[in-house]
Amino acid sequence: MVVCYSHSLLPLCQLSLTSPLDLVTCLFATAPGGMTDMTIISDDMGANSPIVSVFQVCRMSLAISTFP
Repeated sequence: MVVCYSHSLLPLCQLSLTSPLDLVTCLFATAPGGMTDMTIISDDMGANSPIVSVFQVCRMSLAISTFP
C-alpha cells in the first residue's frame, strides 16, 4: 500500500505546485483507488469533487489504454 501511494506523490507535488487547486483536491485527484470511492471521500473531506472525478476518469482511461 505504501508503494501505491508513493507513486502518486510525485504527481501530487507537481499538480499542487503548478495548478490553482488546493492540496486536498490534488491529493484525491492523484490517489490510486476506486473512482467512485475517491469522489465520495473527497466530497466528505471538503475537496472539489467534480475535479477529482475528472482526474480519476483520466487516470483510469490512461491506465486501461496503456496496459491492455
